Amino acid sequence: MSVLDNGTLPRLPPFSVGGWLRNRRRADDVGEVMASVRLQSRGLGQHVGTLSGGNQQKVVLAWWLTGHVKDLLLDGPTRGVDIGARTEIYRIVGNLGAAGVTIVMASSDMAEVLGLAHRVRVIRGGVIARTLDRATLSSPDAQRRIFRLAAGLDRTTPSAGAPLSQDGTS
Repeated sequence: MSVLDNGTLPRLPPFSVGGWLRNRRRADDVGEVMASVRLQSRGLGQHVGTLSGGNQQKVVLAWWLTGHVKDLLLDGPTRGVDIGARTEIYRIVGNLGAAGVTIVMASSDMAEVLGLAHRVRVIRGGVIARTLDRATLSSPDAQRRIFRLAAGLDRTTPSAGAPLSQDGTS
């Protein structure tokens, strides 16, 4: 499938009138989004499978950016990409957040979590063990605290200092 087709896959209705695709508008909108994510390709007709892993990830991210987005759910957005693509994806996510897009991200990459998040919810056993704010994430021991919470080694609530129950709730 081409970059153009991939870029409009989740949002075809805005690009069609009476069942006909408006290819000019589709190409303009997708081209603009692909430029914003700095996609490196031979053009919108290039098959996505021939792109590098990082550029394939940018195409997937751009899927959801074609049109107006208020909320975005990301799961390991930089998994398996090189450092250059990772930096670009961080830039894109940061710009989206600055533009007011709500981003919920799941990641096992601690540097990614600490670098991008304004707030972290540590989940243990399907239950939120703790919510950490930006100030806490900026502290030198943030990574250690997150690991202790995830492993169940920190069993106190932040406000009362009371032990948590077995299921991680107070």
